[in-house]
Amino acid sequence: MSKNTKADIEKQMATPNKKPKNINTDVSPAKTAPLTPTSPHHITIDVDQRPRSAGVFAVAAGIKGKILVVGGLALIGALAYFGLQWFESTELEAQIKRLEGEVNRLHTENNRYEVLNKELNITVDELKDIGVQINDTANELEETNQALGFEVAELEAQNQIFAGQNERLSKTTSDLNLISGFINETADAVNDTFDQIMALIEQQIVQNSVVLMNTLQNTFRDIKDGWNCDYRGVFVGRAYAVNSMAAIPSTEFDGMMDYVSERVLDELCLDRTDFTMFLGLPEYRPLNTNRLNAAVTIYTERAIDWYFPEDNETGLTQDDWFAADFKCKNLNATQRYRY
Repeated sequence: MSKNTKADIEKQMATPNKKPKNINTDVSPAKTAPLTPTSPHHITIDVDQRPRSAGVFAVAAGIKGKILVVGGLALIGALAYFGLQWFESTELEAQIKRLEGEVNRLHTENNRYEVLNKELNITVDELKDIGVQINDTANELEETNQALGFEVAELEAQNQIFAGQNERLSKTTSDLNLISGFINETADAVNDTFDQIMALIEQQIVQNSVVLMNTLQNTFRDIKDGWNCDYRGVFVGRAYAVNSMAAIPSTEFDGMMDYVSERVLDELCLDRTDFTMFLGLPEYRPLNTNRLNAAVTIYTERAIDWYFPEDNETGLTQDDWFAADFKCKNLNATQRYRY
């Protein structure tokens, strides 16, 4: 019967049985039989039989394979363990961060609630003060109500007094009606007298207005005619003051205009800028004393004609002067003369 090794069984192989050797029992064990054809010894060699060492190597190879498998499994297990540990560590760190965020949020909320609590405490104190004030006000209102009750009683007494006075007033009204009838009868005569008085007053006003306008016009003409009476004295030493044909230098123009404004323009409520533009006309260029006198005379004469126009001329009316209280400074800008 063949004996199979463990390695043979795993590799599904079988070790063949050895054939027994043929031993000649006739030969003496003390002698060696010659190897001749007459005494043949049959030795059978099975070429299919494997040596014993082949089974050992197979067993070693199987053990080595198992070791490699076990080592691989151990390595995979170690990698899985450390990978799981790394994954769990990362997850724990994320949870720690989330918990830290929650702690910070709770800390912030706690601070906010502390502030709200302080505000509520302040509000409670304020409400207590308001409650005290309301109680004081209620007491004051109660006192006022009592005082009003007394006043109502007094008013009722006064009302009774007024009722008696009303009766007396009714009687007085009847008497006044009688007097009114008498006044109505005499009203026509009074109206006639009043109309006569008003007509007389209006006549006096018209006459006075005419006098005032004539006086004002004469005043304006006197100012126009005498504006330059001290011209040469003010500008003494200037060539244009000595020689009326000499041109007035541009450097002297502002000083000369100050003099003209003070002496005539301001008195007649005339605009300095408008008169300066009037001096820019060709007939007054270049400007000298003679042309300045002519310009002032013509400009102011036109202004007087505007202020006191004759019949069918354009200008101010008597009512305009009356409204201005016969003072040119009270005239508005549209009523003042401009060339």
